[in-house]
Amino acid sequence: MPLSGRITIVDVARRAAVSRQTVSRVLNGNPSVAADTRARVQCAIDELHFVPNRAARCLHGKPVMAVGLFVPFSSGQIAANNFFSEVIASISETCSRNGTYLNLLCFEDANPDPERIIRLYREKSIRGLIVTCPGEDDPLLQSLVRYRIPCVVIGRPPVPDHTIRVDFDVGKIARDCTRHLLDLGHRRIAFLNGPSFMTYSSDLLDGYRRELEAEGIPYDPMLVRETNLLEASGDEMAAALFEEAPGFSAIFSANDHLALGAMKAAARAGRSIPRDLSLVSGSWSTWNALLAPALTAMRSNYGELGRVAIRQLLRLISEKPDRIPNEESEEASKADGIPVSFILESCLEPGESCARYGGM
Repeated sequence: MPLSGRITIVDVARRAAVSRQTVSRVLNGNPSVAADTRARVQCAIDELHFVPNRAARCLHGKPVMAVGLFVPFSSGQIAANNFFSEVIASISETCSRNGTYLNLLCFEDANPDPERIIRLYREKSIRGLIVTCPGEDDPLLQSLVRYRIPCVVIGRPPVPDHTIRVDFDVGKIARDCTRHLLDLGHRRIAFLNGPSFMTYSSDLLDGYRRELEAEGIPYDPMLVRETNLLEASGDEMAAALFEEAPGFSAIFSANDHLALGAMKAAARAGRSIPRDLSLVSGSWSTWNALLAPALTAMRSNYGELGRVAIRQLLRLISEKPDRIPNEESEEASKADGIPVSFILESCLEPGESCARYGGM
């Protein structure tokens, strides 16, 4: 049956006709509890759908303030991506200044069972959640909204209702990068995109297509490759482009890691940058200037993205009372306020990786 309110250890004790101390001993696995008593307590726990407050128990009753940061990638992918390192660092710094614990939730599976996250909230291990890189069909976000759990999305949520969004104008980033290459005379422009499940990738692809079509250039799917946003994937997909779709004179990459991989593939293929191939990236890192040639890239403040997201989440938590997730709250959530979007600015940072087509 659905939860109808906050079930406490006192409720369990009453249902099992035992003391609070006995329930506590059962929860902590104390072997001194008789088998029949333990079974009775467990039966009460199951009937009441009781979820122990593990965070509070670990801190011996002291209040805890913790938030979660969900990233739909493995820890290895997170460590290799500059975007995540800057976002996590800024969120962690803000949490530290506000006496808040940060739980980083990363999974190999891009779409983990939402119940795994909901349970953390029920147990009060987290008071709210920042979700990064939302998917086009995101069951986690749907559950967070349905249960009215405080959350902020870094990226574009597939359904914006009742969600605070912090993001860059990803479509404009793609249009500006593509336009830069078009203005240099390039007409066959390849595109190294991110994972297809992400709204980020959808928005990049849409901006790329729109800018080409505005120039009267038909979209060619053979010039587009999906990647995991890491260097090795950029190398692999750029190499495939050189073999399978010859004739392009420029590459727009979703991020700088892909651009670095494309540079390596171009070197093996005997394509000199920018003489034979122009390259522009949708993101910028401090090490871009160390490349030879320096990369032309879109510069965005990832640290500020993280700071705005965590500040909004902490504000949201402070304005909403703690509640246990409940299916009955679905209808009530429709009465929540209008969602808010924070769209940060980006600008193209000129480098040396682009040249006019044909040297004209």
